[in-house]
Amino acid sequence: MAYNRGMMGRPCAWLVLAALIGCGDETAGVVTYEYQGVVRPADPAPEARWGHVASPLLDGRILISGGIGPAVPGTIEQVSPTELWLFDPETGSFSRSRAELSLGRFLHTAVVQPDGRVVIAGGAHYWTPPDGDMLTVDIYDPGSDKVVPGAEALAPARQVAALPDGDLVGFNFGPKEDEIIVQRYRVEEGRWVRLAGVPEHRFAYPTVVGVSGSEILVLGALGKLSSGGIGPVDVFERYDPAAGRFYGSGSIAGIEGRLDVNETAVLADGQVLVLTTRPSPERRGLHRYDPTTGSFASFAADGFPDWGMAIAPLVDGRALLVGGQWESWENVHDVRMFALDGTTELLPVRMSFAYITPTVAVSRLGPVFISDGLAVDLFE
Repeated sequence: MAYNRGMMGRPCAWLVLAALIGCGDETAGVVTYEYQGVVRPADPAPEARWGHVASPLLDGRILISGGIGPAVPGTIEQVSPTELWLFDPETGSFSRSRAELSLGRFLHTAVVQPDGRVVIAGGAHYWTPPDGDMLTVDIYDPGSDKVVPGAEALAPARQVAALPDGDLVGFNFGPKEDEIIVQRYRVEEGRWVRLAGVPEHRFAYPTVVGVSGSEILVLGALGKLSSGGIGPVDVFERYDPAAGRFYGSGSIAGIEGRLDVNETAVLADGQVLVLTTRPSPERRGLHRYDPTTGSFASFAADGFPDWGMAIAPLVDGRALLVGGQWESWENVHDVRMFALDGTTELLPVRMSFAYITPTVAVSRLGPVFISDGLAVDLFE
């Protein structure tokens, strides 16, 4: 993969497959990539893990934090590692950081700050609360290769959303109103502040997405099903961290009953792409949320795997959809492109490994990092 430098003198953070769809030219200050259609297997991950987070650093490397590894021999207990790893997309190799997390975690949030630091919060240490709930915050500085502790959260916050300014908003949902705590981590001040607001529908383990500085999308949580019982529900709510209120609830897919939110990603234009599944013959769903209207649009998901895909946003509003698994438990090698008009195309490239729920990151040097904790692929 080759690239030209734009007027700013450094590569843009384009996905490697961007040249397949056209990237502009150097006169506009945009990097142009020559897409070679190459999938390059990189060095395997240093330790098998799932639920890790890959964060693209400002220097082009990728920080690998957390995850959950194999069970401890002789037990069913799975351990979240504390070590941090750095992946160099130019060499395709890993190096271990000298720093470590204060406590291992998985399914957490890691937010790269404008100054290059990475704020790591939320997630879980074990599967079950309260022992697995997280209060700690770790701040990694790639310049010094050190981790310093941030302020402890006011209450455990497994679900954490990142705001565009680098702040984080954590949610702790309980079955009762007095157990619902929303808090904001003000990075520059190094402190958590409690926010107001009680959601209308959900009470446990939602997906939270920071759409803008004034809106967080909350969706896919457990709730009361119309058929009775408890399960993932087809409902979303919006949260305004400035006003401290939940508002504007609605339906994701316009169905009654169970709807599982598998994956979400904020696109370059501020809209949110959501992949869902549900227990019916029409299992797969692809939806796009428009924050200007506060509503979802649904698109065809024909030929999609049943679950386990990951979303990698492109800078022009499109996105790659990678990996997945069929109901037959067969993983897939496929890569798809989601276009601005809502159509999806199966690309003529295959990953070297069949991934399910992979972690995806776009290096600022270009290559797309894809890993499920067992293998690594780079798109170039």
